[in-house]
Amino acid sequence: MKYFEDFKKGQVFAAPNSYVVSEAEIIEYASQWDPQPFHTSPEAAAKTEMKRVFASALHTQSITTRMAHDAGFYDIAMVAGFGVDEMRTPRPVFGGDVLSLKLTIYDVKESVSRPHQGIVTFAFEALNQKGKTVMTYRLALLLNKQGKEGNER
Repeated sequence: MKYFEDFKKGQVFAAPNSYVVSEAEIIEYASQWDPQPFHTSPEAAAKTEMKRVFASALHTQSITTRMAHDAGFYDIAMVAGFGVDEMRTPRPVFGGDVLSLKLTIYDVKESVSRPHQGIVTFAFEALNQKGKTVMTYRLALLLNKQGKEGNER
């Protein structure tokens, strides 16, 4: 378990796991959660600039979240999430892409209203098999300090 004090601005963590995205998975996810034709239909996608089905940004973010969990990044004293900021998708994710994940500690600050807690902002970066960035975003989380599991409200 990692606590607020365990994080320092600029620390970098690389997930040891990778994730292979399949076209079938892209279509299945999009069919339920983001049913735009270029995500769900190879025929419709062939008529776009991409020329083939590509993953929804929400799907890609879901993959990065799962990769972070599988790598143990969420073995932290998290109280709550404050939100996702600055999500960018500079390149599409296609079936057959192999994603890797890097997390950088973007910011660490003490909570003014909750002295037993602090806010850590993680910068997520997903890369494809060519080492090209396919998604970036920042995630701010409220964490407990060690020995201060939220009893001091």
